[in-house]
Amino acid sequence: MKHFSVIICCIIVTLIFISNKNLSAFQADTTTSGNANLNNNFLLKGVYDVQTAEYDWYDSTRNREVPVKIYMPKDSAGPFPVIIFSHGLGGSREGYKYLGEYWASHGFISIHPTHIGSDTGVYRHSLHPVRALARAAEDPANSINRFKDISFIIDKLSELNTADTLLKDKINLNEIGVGGHSFGAYTALGSAGMKIILSDGSQMYFTDIRIKAAIAMSPPAGELPDSALNVIYGGIKIPFFVMTGTKDNSPFMVFSKFTKHKGPLGLTTAEDRRIPFDHMNGTDDYLLILNGGDHMVFSGRFINTPSTRKNDPVFHKLILYSSTAFWDAYLKHNSFAKEWLVNGGFKSILGPEGIFEYK
Repeated sequence: MKHFSVIICCIIVTLIFISNKNLSAFQADTTTSGNANLNNNFLLKGVYDVQTAEYDWYDSTRNREVPVKIYMPKDSAGPFPVIIFSHGLGGSREGYKYLGEYWASHGFISIHPTHIGSDTGVYRHSLHPVRALARAAEDPANSINRFKDISFIIDKLSELNTADTLLKDKINLNEIGVGGHSFGAYTALGSAGMKIILSDGSQMYFTDIRIKAAIAMSPPAGELPDSALNVIYGGIKIPFFVMTGTKDNSPFMVFSKFTKHKGPLGLTTAEDRRIPFDHMNGTDDYLLILNGGDHMVFSGRFINTPSTRKNDPVFHKLILYSSTAFWDAYLKHNSFAKEWLVNGGFKSILGPEGIFEYK
């Protein structure tokens, strides 16, 4: 029983859990920006108050529930671009609050779905939670449903924009981005044009051409020849931002004695997280590697709570700054934001905390 308790504690640390505290601690210290009075308001919490709403949607074509939580600017006219953010294995719509709140404060509608089958319900009542999570990741149906969840949500946007009490006439249907962390990063990659090779060997595409830009935090990557990787990632033609860290090893490595996981998440090492970036050949691809960042820093863990990871607050700010600038550049067509990313503005703030590349 003691051994099982240790595993559960590790699961809590390594899975997707977001503090439900507010975001006030993550307003930028503008003295570090060197130029806080320009249009780079992505260095500060945005001007919009934020409200949330939860919807329990149903996709009748798949007999599938798609619960979502939506962060949106409060009492504002819009229309606003949309970001759909996909949680990692074992997560839910309650996760990544720090991203949803920050992006919404900057004039984005951030939609966070729960992907049934690879969510918190997979392990919550399991006697073998690690194995349950590994089986969920290995099941091709869960990967396929994640991609289809994204397209289903995009389909729903027109309905929301026409009739929803909170979102009527507030959605810019032409400016849609997709992001995700870990399994969610895999979901974002596939939705953006990556060739999907499922655990049963089948190959297919789930590209949704309505998506205009994408972010993948801690993307999984397979060990394949460069020629194969060029084909897998070569279909991504939209602006893409890959984020990782020098300690971003797969959480399954910690539990390798308990599971032989061979699903799409694999046992990706920190060094291999950059593979998608290296093999994309579209336009405007970005890479951020946080120096000392691990797999779960992107979850927003320990926000406003004690942490032994002293760099987490710095990393979270850098994630917020750069991601908001990216969305501004490609969903709002803010030329200043793109120039700030491309011509050294973000690098000057990043300093020794990481590496930033653009191609």
